[in-house]
Amino acid sequence: MPLTALGLLLAAALMHTTWNLLVKRAKEKQVFIWCSLIAGTIIFSPLLVTSPLLLVTIWPYLISSALVESIYYITLIRAYENGDFSLVYPMARGAAPAFLRD
Repeated sequence: MPLTALGLLLAAALMHTTWNLLVKRAKEKQVFIWCSLIAGTIIFSPLLVTSPLLLVTIWPYLISSALVESIYYITLIRAYENGDFSLVYPMARGAAPAFLRD
């Protein structure tokens, strides 16, 4: 594996773990997560303006993906409110591949 790829992988892992730790330590977890999602939407919304128009056939996938992600974040908030970071974080990380199928 090239060193650049390894560096990017380690940086992504560090950012992901840090974000989850911040969620766990936040007093208002729901506010923290939704503010993060709003900030991400604002930051990446120019891509919608500069990219070609999305096909109508894509919208059901976008909507269902948004619903599933909302359920994930609500579940994550509840887990961090009730569980220890050292238990919740690995389970949350490992849950995504379990829901994927080919």
